[in-house]
Amino acid sequence: MRKKTRILLFLFFAMLLFISCRKKEELREKKKIKIGISLYDSYDTFISDYMKAFDGEVAEKRSKGYEVSVSRYNAARSQALQNEQVEEMLQNSCDVLCVNLVDRTAPSEIIDMAKKKIYR
Repeated sequence: MRKKTRILLFLFFAMLLFISCRKKEELREKKKIKIGISLYDSYDTFISDYMKAFDGEVAEKRSKGYEVSVSRYNAARSQALQNEQVEEMLQNSCDVLCVNLVDRTAPSEIIDMAKKKIYR
């Protein structure tokens, strides 16, 4: 009986060790973040201030060991250009898309592009 208990305890602790090592490995993989940002007009005062705050958050994440890659695009108030930029971000496998819409009443094309990328 004692021998079985020892074996079970050994297996239990071996399994805990295996699981804990695996989670650390998964965390290392999750520390890489690729962000794509498309702004309707990068010269807009509010957007400029917002991006300064965003840069501060990115710097904080980098100081904590995250590898953050940010690609910025200026749509220059052109919805067609912004659609191309979003398509490029999706092709570059961005983990996060931040889109400040040129035409806030017609986001369907961008949403459809993202859905196709996710659900294919």
